[in-house]
Amino acid sequence: MRGVGRSTGWSTLTHVSEVQDARGICRWLRVNAADAAGAGEGDVVDASASAALDGVVCRRDEEGRPLLAVLGSSAGSCVVGSAMDEPGVVAGVFSGYVFGWWASILFGSHFAAVKAAPQPKCFVQGSDDGFTTPDQLRQVARECAGTAELVFVDGVGHFELESPAWNDRVADVAIDFVRRSLDGKGGDGSQGSAAGDEDESGADGSGDEPDEEEGEAEGPAAA
Repeated sequence: MRGVGRSTGWSTLTHVSEVQDARGICRWLRVNAADAAGAGEGDVVDASASAALDGVVCRRDEEGRPLLAVLGSSAGSCVVGSAMDEPGVVAGVFSGYVFGWWASILFGSHFAAVKAAPQPKCFVQGSDDGFTTPDQLRQVARECAGTAELVFVDGVGHFELESPAWNDRVADVAIDFVRRSLDGKGGDGSQGSAAGDEDESGADGSGDEPDEEEGEAEGPAAA
């Protein structure tokens, strides 16, 4: 991505130009990753937690090209969500997508693209996120084409969810959702149900870890 690490160029305030970088990554992978180890073997490529948040993993289509899932965190979710119309993208996972009013001043131009994408989508959000409230995210899910699955992490804020302490949890959610999407089971919610109505306590139901609320909402079919 431009302006990151050893990459040349400058990042942009609204991240509109960065969408072209995300598109370029998807196109490069479709051409060059077809022969990568593990591609096409029927499972998600093994990845570290950090790589799982901002990578693309997948199986092959009928032409032998890798299928892709786009994953992003915070403003990076806006970037990859705007690239979901790239060929081969079958799902999207977004951690801390910034849908709130203040965030819309910078990133509002990205919202329509992710809502219109027909592929299954999973939004992971802290219940105390200061940019997007749970009710705002539930409304977004209702407006999404296709299906949207929501996972709320109870008592966690926006930047806390971005911290390394939560990488493994978010990565587990992402990898599970991508696997289910590849199997045709990702985001299979019931029509009009509000995300977050069903609760689960902790990763194993014991309540020892912060609660996660899980639910799904299905919007109108894509045109």
